[in-house]
Amino acid sequence: AVSRWPREPVAWVGRGTAHYRLGDHLAAPQDYASALEIDGTLAAARNNLAQALLDLKCPHRALRELGRIDMAALPESLVDAVTATRRDAASAAAVAVADEGEKCTFFP
Repeated sequence: AVSRWPREPVAWVGRGTAHYRLGDHLAAPQDYASALEIDGTLAAARNNLAQALLDLKCPHRALRELGRIDMAALPESLVDAVTATRRDAASAAAVAVADEGEKCTFFP
């Protein structure tokens, strides 16, 4: 879908989700980041990016991404998901080193 509609963020989110489900945790965040470059307000894409970053052991970076989500503007269906990701990222960040390494700075 991204080759046909490269300016459609939902195409990038879909591909990111496919990569994530296949266990490709390097490709998934790149796709979510591409969706956010097109539309930075997509809370679901930002939450998915944060979750993928958590899987890469980048909790501080995940928290930065989650901090960009306007919780007051979220649809009710996303509030619980974002809250859970934020909780998981905060827990992981509490025990992680501050410098997460190159793998965490690879994404825009």
